[in-house]
Amino acid sequence: MLNLFFFYLLTLIYITLKPFHFSPPNITEGKMNLTPYVQILYQYKYKPPFFWMLYTLGNIILFIPFGFILPMLYKKRFRTCVTIGLAVLCSLSIELIQYFFTMDRAADIDDFILNVFGAIFGYFLYLMMRLFVRRIVYKSFFF
Repeated sequence: MLNLFFFYLLTLIYITLKPFHFSPPNITEGKMNLTPYVQILYQYKYKPPFFWMLYTLGNIILFIPFGFILPMLYKKRFRTCVTIGLAVLCSLSIELIQYFFTMDRAADIDDFILNVFGAIFGYFLYLMMRLFVRRIVYKSFFF
């Protein structure tokens, strides 16, 4: 499971930081959006539905494995807080790296919100899977 999570993290880094350059941006370049839902609404209003769905669902789907696999690796208490906290830190790190070190990408609060939502959804899927597995084991053990 650890190898799968490591492979997922490498894929996540590749997808989000592919055009990577070590040149800090100028403040006036406008590579950061701190107003929530601006990019989502722009995609919805001015782009074909495919682009809006790709942008929105792509950011959500990108972090579902994070919320699903990480709790399997972290077996201690406060699993929910650790999973969501690390998802927040990971998404924030990606956005900051995109701002400071990429030329073709921009840091966007919408990406951050959608990524964290994806991790929470992945964690919810993990909880449902765990409940389902426990019921199957309970039924097969007692019946």
